[in-house]
Amino acid sequence: MAVAASQAPSLEATARTSAEAMARPRHVDGSSCPGRAQQTQPQTLPESEKFGPTTAPSHPIEGALRDIYWALSCISLPMLVLTATFMGLVYVYRVSHGPGATGSSLSSPLVDDSNAYYVNYSATRLITVSSWTSTVTSFASSFVMALVSYPIAKCYLSRSQALSMEQLPTPYQLRLIIGCVGGGFGSLWSWLQYCFWRHRSKQPTLLWVSALSLLGAGALRYVKVLGQSYETDRWTSFAILAVDTWLHVTTSTISYDAISPVSQPSFNYGRTMDPSCHGETRASGVCIGNNFAGLLYFESLTNATETLMNLSSTNIVLPCHLDGRDLAYLTAADRHPDLDFQAKTFAMSTHCTPVSKQCDLQAVSWCPFPQGCNSQVQLARGMPYDCGPTLFGGLANNTGTPFNSSLLDDSQAGISSGIASTNGFFLQLFRKPNFSEPFGTAPDSPNPFYFATGARVAASAALAADPEAVQNNADADYGFIFSCNSEFFELDYKMINGSFAGGTTTPVDGTLASNAVFTFIYYLSYTQNVMEGAFISGGVQSNNSEQFANFLAQRFSETTLSMVSGLTVASPNIAEQTRERLLVTRLPKAPFFVLIVLNLIYALLGIILAIIALASQPRRSRSIQARLSIGGIIAAFLEPEVHEAASASKKSNSGIEGAFAEYYNDSELSDEGRVLVSDRAGNVAFEKIQPQTKAEISTRNSDEAAAHASPALLDEEPTTETEPTRLESSPTSSVAKRKPVAYGGDSRDAGTA
Repeated sequence: MAVAASQAPSLEATARTSAEAMARPRHVDGSSCPGRAQQTQPQTLPESEKFGPTTAPSHPIEGALRDIYWALSCISLPMLVLTATFMGLVYVYRVSHGPGATGSSLSSPLVDDSNAYYVNYSATRLITVSSWTSTVTSFASSFVMALVSYPIAKCYLSRSQALSMEQLPTPYQLRLIIGCVGGGFGSLWSWLQYCFWRHRSKQPTLLWVSALSLLGAGALRYVKVLGQSYETDRWTSFAILAVDTWLHVTTSTISYDAISPVSQPSFNYGRTMDPSCHGETRASGVCIGNNFAGLLYFESLTNATETLMNLSSTNIVLPCHLDGRDLAYLTAADRHPDLDFQAKTFAMSTHCTPVSKQCDLQAVSWCPFPQGCNSQVQLARGMPYDCGPTLFGGLANNTGTPFNSSLLDDSQAGISSGIASTNGFFLQLFRKPNFSEPFGTAPDSPNPFYFATGARVAASAALAADPEAVQNNADADYGFIFSCNSEFFELDYKMINGSFAGGTTTPVDGTLASNAVFTFIYYLSYTQNVMEGAFISGGVQSNNSEQFANFLAQRFSETTLSMVSGLTVASPNIAEQTRERLLVTRLPKAPFFVLIVLNLIYALLGIILAIIALASQPRRSRSIQARLSIGGIIAAFLEPEVHEAASASKKSNSGIEGAFAEYYNDSELSDEGRVLVSDRAGNVAFEKIQPQTKAEISTRNSDEAAAHASPALLDEEPTTETEPTRLESSPTSSVAKRKPVAYGGDSRDAGTA
C-alpha cells in the first residue's frame, strides 16, 4: 500500500486529537528549548495548518545512556590519555642544569633556557605524540554532535507537541539539521549558502543550534540549551591545531651536556711537590741535580724537555687568566674529555715592563782603528745599555754584568755572559726588584723573584714606532730590554667542559723558585732557545711594547713551569663530575603549556556536554535523537511498521538499525524488500518492493495458463496485445509497493552523514 509522506509515523505516539491540540492553550517552556523564554498563549491555526497525529505507535529506540557514555569516552578519554602520555614523556625524560643537578662542589657554568624544557627523547616521536591530540579533535566532531543531539531532540519534540509553527523547520531546514547532527562539515557549507538565499524562510533556533554546535565541534563556540548558556573557548579545537603547529615549528634538536656527579673521584689530575724535594731551598737545587765533584746531572731533564716541547704524555702547561693577571698552570696531559674536575696544582704569574729607555739602550758606532777609519764600513757598531751597577753591557756583543760571588764562581753567576747568541739575548736573575741582589749572592731563592731580559729582533711596523724600540743603526732589527717579576702559586682550580673555569691562588715557599733558578743558571741552553724564539715571535706579532712585554711574560711562565714539572707528582682530584653529550629535544614552554590547557578544556567540554545530554531526558528523547539522521528519514518513508517484528525478536533495540525490518530477519516476520530507483518527472524517486513468494508465483502461472485456454480469449483478434499483469498496492497483492519518496539530499550530505 502506498504510504504518503503525510502518513509517515510520527516521532512520538500521542493519543490526543488534532481538535484538542488546536483548542487548548499552548504552553511553550523556554527552559527546554534553545533561545526561548517561557510563554503561554492560545493560538488557533488556520485550517490549512492544522494537522493531527497518527495513531500508529512509533518504534521505540533504546540505549540512550550507553550512547552518551560512549560519546563521552570517545571525546574525553583519548584526550586525557594522550595529554597524560605527552606530559609524562616530557617530565620523565627531562634533563636540567639547574641548582642541585650535579650534587657536587663543581658549579656548572651552563644555564638552561628558562623558556624551554630539555627532553632526552626523540623530537620526532615526542612531536608525534603531541600531534595525536589535534588528530583526536578532528575525529571527535561526530561524538560531540551525538551529545548535542539529545537536547536538540528534546527541544524539537517539545515544540512539535506545542505546534509552535514559527519554531519548526522547513523540509530543507530539516535536511540541514540532519546533516549538522550527523557531524558532516559539508553541511556547514550548505548552511552558509542557505544563509544567503533570497526569500528563504526564517531559520528556527533548532537550525542555528545545530549549525553552531557542529561549528563548535571544530571551534567549540557555545551550546545554549535548557535556557542556559554554556560558554567554552570559541576556537579551542582550531586553537589546538594552531598551537600544535606552533609546537612543531619551535621544537628543535640540540646538543646538550648531561651532568652526573661522581661520589668518589678516581682521577689524578692535580700536581703536588715530590716529597723528596720539600725543604730544598738552596740555589744549587739539590732536588734537581747535584754538584759534587763538579758533576752536574738533571734527573727530571727528559720529562721537563718533553713538557717544554709540548710532547709529554704526563704533563702539560696551559695558560689562563685569573683575578686580573695571566697565569700558566701545570695539569695532566691525558685528561678525560668528558670529565669535569676540581684539583690543586702549581701555577706561575709573570709581569714584564719595557725599560729600554730607562736602561739608556742606544745604538752607537765608533772607529776601532788608531789611525782612523776611511769609510763607514770600517766603523764598529754597538747597542750598549746601563740599567745600574748590577746590570749593564751591550746587545751587540752579548756582554753582561761581571760580578763576584762568594758562593758561586763566575760560571755559576746569575748572568748570561759567555752564552753565544745571534741576537744579543741575555737573561739575568735578581732576588729583589730594581735589579738588586743578583742570584748567587745569597744561599736561597725567594718567591717572587725578578729578572731582566733583552735582545735584538725584527719588529712589526707598529712596534718599530714604539718609543721603547731602539733601532740598531741601519739594520732592520730593534733592541728591547724588559724588567720582569715572577711568582709561584698553589692553584685550586676547576676544569669544566675542557676549559679553565676559575679558581683561587695561594703563594708558596721558595722551593720551586730555587729549583727554577737552578735550571736557568746551569741549563740556560734549554730555556734560551725558547726565550729567543719568544723574542722573535713577539717582535712580529706585537703592535706595541706593552703587548710585547705581556707575550714574553707568558712564555717565561710556561717555560719555567715546564722545567720544574719533573719535581711534581700526580695528586687526586678534589671533585669530579661526568659530562655526557646528548642530542635532546628543546621544547618551548609556551606552546607546551597552552596545548596542555586546551586539551584539558576539550576533555572538560565532553564532560559538560555529557551532563547536558543526561539532563535532557535521554530515554524519552532517544527515539527522536536517533531518527534525526538519514537512516531515520529512510526508515520513516520506506519501511513498514516493524513493531511486531521487534517484539518477536531477541535482538537489542538500541540503534536506528532497529527501525528497519531487515534487522529482525531472524524472527518469523522476515523482510526481503528491495529499493529501486526510477527517473520520473521531478526528483529522483525511490520505491520499496517486496518479491513474490513461490506459492504466489505458482498461482499466477496457473491463472495465466487457464486464461490462455479460455475460448473467449481465442476468439479475440490476434493483434491485440496482452496487457501485463499490474502489481496492485493492496495488502493482498503479490507485490507490495510503497509510495515513491522524493529525496532531495545532495552529494555533500551523502558524504558527510
